[in-house]
Amino acid sequence: MKKTFETPTAPELELRLAAGTIVVQTEDTDRTEVDLEPLDEAAEEVLPYVRTELRETGSRPRVLVEVPERRGLASFISRGPRFSLRVTCPHGADAIVRSKSADFESRGRLGALDAASASGDVEAREVDGRTTVQTASGDVDLGEAGGPVSVQTVSGDISIRHAGGDVKASAVSGDIQLAEAGGAVEASTVSGDQRITAAGRGAVALESVSGDVQVGILRGVDVWLDVRSMSGDTTSELDAGEGPPPAEGQAIELRAQTVSGDIRIQRAAASV
Repeated sequence: MKKTFETPTAPELELRLAAGTIVVQTEDTDRTEVDLEPLDEAAEEVLPYVRTELRETGSRPRVLVEVPERRGLASFISRGPRFSLRVTCPHGADAIVRSKSADFESRGRLGALDAASASGDVEAREVDGRTTVQTASGDVDLGEAGGPVSVQTVSGDISIRHAGGDVKASAVSGDIQLAEAGGAVEASTVSGDQRITAAGRGAVALESVSGDVQVGILRGVDVWLDVRSMSGDTTSELDAGEGPPPAEGQAIELRAQTVSGDIRIQRAAASV
């Protein structure tokens, strides 16, 4: 099933698909194209009931794609319906994604992303504004995140290449990796490891029970350290301050706490 809508303004995308794959491709265009392909027999059965429509609400158009789930006994004995959904739209579109096991990927540049999934992975190359992701066991992979980021997962891993705004990330057994932090960072895990490659422009607060914590601080940044571990090893290349960082100059406050996980503080080779 294919549909095309005229969207001279970057639209809001509302994509609801339980299982399969979702790909959003942004381009220099004034149209939004929806291509929905059934991947199994169950999907063929529900295809006539799929809602795909353009809604003119507020200052931006909204494109809705809603795929119903199969009900009854059949839903307990099969994984269907599974679809491949591909949306091509203008750069700067906002995406609201809801799924159970469908993997989501965005290529190009989104305006904002709000994704929730049970086991599906979430991957976004570039998001200008706010990014919010909630998943149970899916992995989260973000490239360029220009606005604030909030990610919650249970067993999935979280990877962020560059965050221009503040980051809040939490996981139970999943690992958290942030290459470049341009704002404040607040992260927590139970057994998952945490690694921040380069931080230096906002307060950093990290907590873990048994996971290891590693933080790289940009050169030239003064740091006030509050680092504690009950039974883990703690190492630092930095000199601990005697009080909070000064009000002027480039300085951050770093708090890291674990129960049995190791903590390592070092100077970062990269810059943000």
